[in-house]
Amino acid sequence: MTRLFLNIMIMSMIAHEAYAVTAPRDSRLSVSGDAQRMRIENGIIAVELRRGDGPLDISFQARNSKGNYQDVCEYFRPDFKKHPEGNKLFDTSVTPYRYQASEMVGDFEILAQSDDKVVVRVTGKTEDAQMEQTISLSRGDAFFHVEVSATLNKPLLDYVMSSLVFKSKERPEFIHSPTAKKTDKRAGPAQDQVIGDHAFHSPAVILQEGPLFAALVPDLDMINKYRVVSPDARRMFVGRRSKFSVPIEADKYTMPTALDLNLVSGLTTHPVLSYGTMDFVVSPHIRYQRSNDASMVRKLHKLRVRYGFPLFLRPDEPANAGYRKIARYLWKRYGHPFFMHERHLAMPFEAYVKTVYGVVSKPMDPKVQAPVPGYY
Repeated sequence: MTRLFLNIMIMSMIAHEAYAVTAPRDSRLSVSGDAQRMRIENGIIAVELRRGDGPLDISFQARNSKGNYQDVCEYFRPDFKKHPEGNKLFDTSVTPYRYQASEMVGDFEILAQSDDKVVVRVTGKTEDAQMEQTISLSRGDAFFHVEVSATLNKPLLDYVMSSLVFKSKERPEFIHSPTAKKTDKRAGPAQDQVIGDHAFHSPAVILQEGPLFAALVPDLDMINKYRVVSPDARRMFVGRRSKFSVPIEADKYTMPTALDLNLVSGLTTHPVLSYGTMDFVVSPHIRYQRSNDASMVRKLHKLRVRYGFPLFLRPDEPANAGYRKIARYLWKRYGHPFFMHERHLAMPFEAYVKTVYGVVSKPMDPKVQAPVPGYY
């Protein structure tokens, strides 16, 4: 946990811009549409839900400096009939216990509406599960908060996952994820890896191509609040557990969450951002495998699984600068309160600052590190 917040703190110290986005003076929450189409906007961002022949089409848009709304992200529904060689992570036919939130969206309604906030509820079901999703938009915010709740018929789960495409025309110029996937002998093929919550050091997937910007940030509070105990999750390792592994009581293991950033899915030319509840195989050097077979199905101690995430959007962000807002958000939401309590620290935070300052801002003992030429 300490490493997580040190990473957030470092990102935040680099970021000089505050997160807040100034809304237009005439900004107000508005809801429009009919039984076939619904649109919610606040003068900064908008979400549009449209009925078609299959699941709902849901697109997330942002207003540019000219006052026009532009698609930034949309729910991803892969077509394996058209692209049979696509990444099998997204193929829900692999096991009966895979649930893609984007494929289980059939109906919508306004759940709550006020001058300050609108919440739309999206529902759907299969033979094996029912799903409810809420998309919340508040006045003056440049992000949606998405929550997903799946109620299963059986206490078995491969994954519940939300996937969105980033509507860039080219490969993003700026990419951040908590770790990078890489093919190697121990960790296996890169396309079979995800970003497990062991590696949520700066928990966000951030993409920017020119002025187009999006970031998916796991809601860390929901991970603990809605944790689901599983007797066989978090148990698979490549190689042996190291002597530094922390022992956990057998009845305390919970289903993990995982992020995924897939730039080359074989299913779309756009980057795919994903987040959800799923187990993984811990591999060397913070890499996490997922097999596309029944070996990833886990038993659960209850039938309901929940997770959520803020989705940040901008169509006219200064080049390579959008990450600053996410760093500020993470530090304000998680890092700063955590450090202020100091319960996890071996000494007061001020003592850490003085210690670090004494090491990096003063010459070290020449026996430890030779002096750098020109340093005084």
